[in-house]
Amino acid sequence: MKKLSLFFSIFVFAFTLMCSVAFADETSVFDYYKNEDGTVTITGYKANDLNIVIPTEVDTYKVTAIGDNAFSGMERIEKITINADITSIGSSAFYGCTSLAEIEIPDTVTQIGEYAFGNCPLLTADIIPDSLQNKNDKLFSYHDDTDSNTASSDTESEADNTEDNTPIIVILVIVSAFSIVACGVCVWMFVKSKRNKR
Repeated sequence: MKKLSLFFSIFVFAFTLMCSVAFADETSVFDYYKNEDGTVTITGYKANDLNIVIPTEVDTYKVTAIGDNAFSGMERIEKITINADITSIGSSAFYGCTSLAEIEIPDTVTQIGEYAFGNCPLLTADIIPDSLQNKNDKLFSYHDDTDSNTASSDTESEADNTEDNTPIIVILVIVSAFSIVACGVCVWMFVKSKRNKR
């Protein structure tokens, strides 16, 4: 029985370790790049939530911008809340978010790129804060023929986001297989110890 207890303890430790490794790289659901001033710009989103809050920090870095095409083509998103440290929203940032009906943009935002809310039929111009400095008439426009490259990159961005969870799924399958084998060994050792006692 001591051997069985020891094996079970090792199994629990190994399982916990593997789970922590599996989720170690999933601390943030946001992709980003670092700016020269030490802040970050959000460039993508790896989860499937309908309501998204742009955080004030990602991995201890202050978030100050939403990049070009960051959420482009994510048709399921219904609501976006942007933190008060954001100062700019990139071109086509939310292009094609056809279910997006509500977005809270703070007055700290002074720059919004072209087509940022293009093909977002549920949004209206009253979402734009008075603080905006670069007012233009293309915020809600559709891409024209000259923007086909941008439009195609939007589609690629969405495809990339759907594949981001593949490594974690593979690891979880491996962990599950390991658990099944370990449980089988535990049962086998238990039965064997019972037979030896006879």
